[in-house]
Amino acid sequence: MQIPYDTIGKTYARTRNSDRRIAAKLVEILSDLQASTIADIGAGTGAYAIVLAEQGYQVIAVEPSQTMRSQAPTHFAIQWIDAYADNIPLPDQSVDAAIIMLAFHHFQNYQRSLQEICRITKNGQIVLFTFDLAFASQFWLTKYFLHSSKMLN
Repeated sequence: MQIPYDTIGKTYARTRNSDRRIAAKLVEILSDLQASTIADIGAGTGAYAIVLAEQGYQVIAVEPSQTMRSQAPTHFAIQWIDAYADNIPLPDQSVDAAIIMLAFHHFQNYQRSLQEICRITKNGQIVLFTFDLAFASQFWLTKYFLHSSKMLN
């Protein structure tokens, strides 16, 4: 299967970074959950995985695109897994929580992906940050993405 980010993600690490406000809220939520091992599903280049690793979390970054994984920062607290969200090669309840940061809209099978993510998490603790593609053309961030990609071409 062709992974979209193998094509469009070649410069992703240079053009996409974690947002400090979103990262701060994510850390706040995870600290309330008393989690220590986090699965970052659809981790991309690891923008949020590195934030969590630097905060002392153990992170299992799940990402199917080699192009994306190859741009990820190296950190002793991040373990990378080549997998899709609908078939995660981790044991049941092996992580305290899972995060999905602006990746959910890329999942092929939403229901199966959520079942898998719930299976690997203790108590089904999931932080999901996404947007509705139906409204994407009206959203200010869409213009940012379009402008960024035009600058790279």
